[in-house]
Amino acid sequence: MAHWTMAGREARQYGVPDKVKEKIEQAAQLFQKGQPREALELLRPVTSGAPGMMRGQTLSARCWLALGQRDKALDHLATVAGYVDNAPRPALARANLARFYALADEWEKATSILEVAVSLEPDNIELRIKHADMLANTGQWREALMIYEAAVKKFPENASLLRSTAISAQMSKQSTRAVELYTRAMAAGLTDKSIYSNLIGALIELGRVDEAHRHAGDWCEAMPSDIEAMAFMALLEVEVGNKDAASRWFDFARFVKGHSIEVPAGYDDINSFNRAIEAVVLGHDRLETPPEDHPTWHHPSLRIGPEINNDHAGPVAELEKQMRIAVDRYFAESPNDDNHPFLASEPADYDIVAWSAVLDGEGNQKPHIHMSGYLSGCYYVTIPDEVSGSGADNAGAFEMGRPPEELTFKADFPVETIKPQEGLMLLFPAFMYHGTVPFKSKQKRICVAFDVIPKQAA
Repeated sequence: MAHWTMAGREARQYGVPDKVKEKIEQAAQLFQKGQPREALELLRPVTSGAPGMMRGQTLSARCWLALGQRDKALDHLATVAGYVDNAPRPALARANLARFYALADEWEKATSILEVAVSLEPDNIELRIKHADMLANTGQWREALMIYEAAVKKFPENASLLRSTAISAQMSKQSTRAVELYTRAMAAGLTDKSIYSNLIGALIELGRVDEAHRHAGDWCEAMPSDIEAMAFMALLEVEVGNKDAASRWFDFARFVKGHSIEVPAGYDDINSFNRAIEAVVLGHDRLETPPEDHPTWHHPSLRIGPEINNDHAGPVAELEKQMRIAVDRYFAESPNDDNHPFLASEPADYDIVAWSAVLDGEGNQKPHIHMSGYLSGCYYVTIPDEVSGSGADNAGAFEMGRPPEELTFKADFPVETIKPQEGLMLLFPAFMYHGTVPFKSKQKRICVAFDVIPKQAA
């Protein structure tokens, strides 16, 4: 609201309040409709004729960001920076500018702008919280925590603030304090997916697994189709020693299903089909090793090719048909006579999201789950002799059941190991942690992984 009041004052300063306000309003509506280019056409006379109109400049910046033109967006924000100290409330103007720099991923710039804003109005708790948010977004967790803790003293029942403070405490290795704050946030009415996940993670780190188990049960009851909730529940049943309950989650014979696919029409044999898939995978223009801070990073030799089934043509289209046959077969062969929570969430309809994974002669994937899917799968395209051989060595094998090291469990977990074979289609629940055993070879290990994504009911 203050934003538009400021725009009105600026408009009066230039003597054309109605015309300028009307153009900005029309441009804002176009932007909201997903028409940033058209919005920019309306904004150009505003930003050139009245450069001090901060609302026009920041809206132009958002339009350029939407178009992928970050440098042009920063030009507009630089113009705004020259006018903020002349605004009726310089501190609020700076806070608003900092928000737009953050949208442009200029976090350090945004943080420094907010620091000045706080110095102008040191008693403004809202500005201090915004400053803490910026510090948290740049990984300065301890600095953010100090500000959040002071704010919590003033607003002890603000659930969102309690959660932000808890996250900063957890990231600052203060897990006991984090648990206390998460619990208070839940008592204040905040019970979403992230708070359950963070609270359970902190409790596991503290060794308070009985409490973690209880919260996992609450989470499964509140969100029965949530894959991460199921994953925690499965692991915690093992950790607290509930053998019968654990065996229902880790029933590999029931939930892990594989078969050799039929050779699609137009291919002489499975080898010629796989070589066609391999050519698509290795020719993918986005096949690359993710950054080390990205969730899909596992090993320097692992390259990921995202959204490989988007073309809807060629051998990958044929592979997707085989995926769907396998998924439908999985559902048809999975009765739920005992009302298992996983099978109770079977989707009525689904999409398939697929990507390639290429290990160049060595490496592995660490234990992980795919929280956006319901059912996960893998098709093996190219498998080195050292991996597919009949020996006892499990190098390069697919492994299920073992949790990641960062979850500091003490129990021995049930593990299933499968030797990949070219032409094998494997399906398993998305809640089951899975990874691969390290290997070395002169050959590549190539697979196409996929998730079954439930469609939301209209």
